[in-house]
Amino acid sequence: MRPINAETLKASMMLDGLNMMLLGKKYELSDAMKTVDHAPTIALEPKKGHWIEYPECLAYAGALDSNYIVCSKCGAPFNIMKNEAERFDFCPVCGARMSDEI
Repeated sequence: MRPINAETLKASMMLDGLNMMLLGKKYELSDAMKTVDHAPTIALEPKKGHWIEYPECLAYAGALDSNYIVCSKCGAPFNIMKNEAERFDFCPVCGARMSDEI
C-alpha cells in the first residue's frame, strides 16, 4: 500500500482523460491504472495517542467503570477485562500507537 492524494489523482485523471479525448482516443482502464501508478506518494504522520483510564475516561465515553480505558485519538472504549486492552500498544479501532506520555 502507498498513500496518495486522492484530489491530486482525480485532477490528473481528468487531465489525462481530456488530453486523450482531444487526441480522439478513449480513456480506458489501462490508462487510468497508469495514472494511478504514476501518482506521487504522500508522507503520513503516524498517529500517536495514549490510553485514558478511569475516572478521566468518563468524559469521553459516558458511564464507564474502572474496567474501561479509552483511546485519546478516537474515543473508542475498551473493557480491559474482556479485550485485554492493557496489552495493546496501539488502538485496534484507529491504529494510533499508544505511549505512556500524555
